[in-house]
Amino acid sequence: MLRSENEGALAPPMRDSNSRRRGRLRAALAKWRRRVQTPVAMKGLQNKRRVVVLALAATVFAGCGKMGASAEGTEAAEAGAKDEVQKIWDTRCANCHGDEGLGDGPGAVALDPKPRSFADRKWQATITDDKIRTVIVEGGYAVGLSQSMTANPDLRSRPEVVEGLVKKVRGFR
Repeated sequence: MLRSENEGALAPPMRDSNSRRRGRLRAALAKWRRRVQTPVAMKGLQNKRRVVVLALAATVFAGCGKMGASAEGTEAAEAGAKDEVQKIWDTRCANCHGDEGLGDGPGAVALDPKPRSFADRKWQATITDDKIRTVIVEGGYAVGLSQSMTANPDLRSRPEVVEGLVKKVRGFR
């Protein structure tokens, strides 16, 4: 019996439309998995641009139509924001960080790791205001810190309050 020249050789697999479709599905699934498995800290950085853009837009729109506002109106708005910052500090932050920002609030007893002491000058020198803002709005987990530091997504649309909280944290030096 005579054998033809190609009879024992392996031919490359034929690609039909189903195998192409499966390949595209595999690629889409891999892309989805990479996105889902991205660390939350990276997602926080990806969302950081959105937060900055929204904050800038809110600042621009907040200033629209207020060109002729009196100094008294501005002072009243600043006093209102200051009161709001103190109210948020008392209800959300002081429970863990304490009234003086020392990390000794009543809720700190049950936490591990313990809350940050804002009086630590070494920490104050190494942290940026942007990172403090991100932790306040996105939570500690968004920047690789403790999950116990909860996010405050409602403050995303209130940059003046977030800025007031950053100033309060900086004031504990």
